[in-house]
Amino acid sequence: MLALMAGAPAAMGGLMANPELSTRQRILQAAEPLFAKLGFAGVSMRAIAGAAGVHLGQLPYHFGTKETLYREIWENWISQVDAGTLLLEKQPASDAPQKEQLRAVVRAFFDGPARMLSDPRGRHFVAIMVKEAHDPASASRGLLEEFIYPNGNRFRLELARLFPEMDATSQDAGFEMILAALRIVIERDRPTADGQLHPDEAAHLVGLLTHFIVDGWMALAEISQRSV
Repeated sequence: MLALMAGAPAAMGGLMANPELSTRQRILQAAEPLFAKLGFAGVSMRAIAGAAGVHLGQLPYHFGTKETLYREIWENWISQVDAGTLLLEKQPASDAPQKEQLRAVVRAFFDGPARMLSDPRGRHFVAIMVKEAHDPASASRGLLEEFIYPNGNRFRLELARLFPEMDATSQDAGFEMILAALRIVIERDRPTADGQLHPDEAAHLVGLLTHFIVDGWMALAEISQRSV
């Protein structure tokens, strides 16, 4: 205990035993579950050093500050939910019916989080994003504004392109429906030991919710056209 408090190496979490990980990687991987469980403010540099099995002084050497370390975790993972990449991967034929194009957009929206939820470390980052979204101090770090909100806007623009005749109120309601569905997948009350749905259950829910959202959007589009 005294050695840990002094910042001495300690073999915790199996990270120190893996010679393939650099010190920097070990620190990042040790920090992920801590931030996932406790949020940014709840994690100390000393706790991260202890979990990584490194001297406390190595954290400022490699990262400078806790916020820089935290930001690097985001930078490492955020490509998994990049809207442009996901939309390109799911892009249907240009002459596909509107409903199939919509389904492709919805699938792209869910695909990044679904991939993360199927990976143990990815599930930590999903939890980190949820914690950040609920943290009143998140605005000072600007991570949601830099990484998450532009992604959401990219999907909104794609939906607006598909439904140019839909009024803004209906578009807002439809997008809120998609966001609510995502929250169901990542925050639902049947968690595994790490606080989230089992990946198989999450994948099943994504499939169900995709059908629900697509049909809901088509209904909104019909209603919107009637009111024109």
